[in-house]
Amino acid sequence: IDIYFDLFMELTNKLNEDVCLKGNILLNKLYKERARATKDLDMDIKVSKTIYRDKVVPLLRDFADKLIKRGLADRYKVRNENNDKTMGGILVFKSGGDNKKDVIVYSADINLGNSLFGDKIYVIGGCEFRGYSLERVLCDKIIATLMDTEKRRVKDYYDILLIMRLEPDIDFDKVIKYIVQKQKGVDDTLTLFKNVL
Repeated sequence: IDIYFDLFMELTNKLNEDVCLKGNILLNKLYKERARATKDLDMDIKVSKTIYRDKVVPLLRDFADKLIKRGLADRYKVRNENNDKTMGGILVFKSGGDNKKDVIVYSADINLGNSLFGDKIYVIGGCEFRGYSLERVLCDKIIATLMDTEKRRVKDYYDILLIMRLEPDIDFDKVIKYIVQKQKGVDDTLTLFKNVL
């Protein structure tokens, strides 16, 4: 978790852009051992594709090279290196050895060019950083659980349960507002909204 958070903070410090932490790394920083283990770093960066190519990709490569030097990985693949999509990031692999498949040991998923909403400033352990509010995290998790069955993941249900048990003061009006905002222009917004209610 600390390796990921260090990468996130490096991106935050070196980019003069909005960088927002989300997903389970955020929950790990908030809830420590109560959150589930993860090998994924999820963040949104409000950044142009040019800045992704020129500034973000070199930082991702440096991150992976450090893991390889420490013996924690063997190779990596930068996602969307040609910066022609809205998703970027990196996959870091460890060799399976003896004809076994390589295993993904670390990954970072970066949404590019998103307008950030539902975010706030956190201060944890002396570090100040931007992350999504718990209402926005719930919004994303609820939407994920309502997708078609192939994309549903048990871990999203676990995260929803964790937040609901530990945070009695969740503002559900905000959760619904964020769901509508995130699904704006999506054909099945009304159906999704009814499912949430």
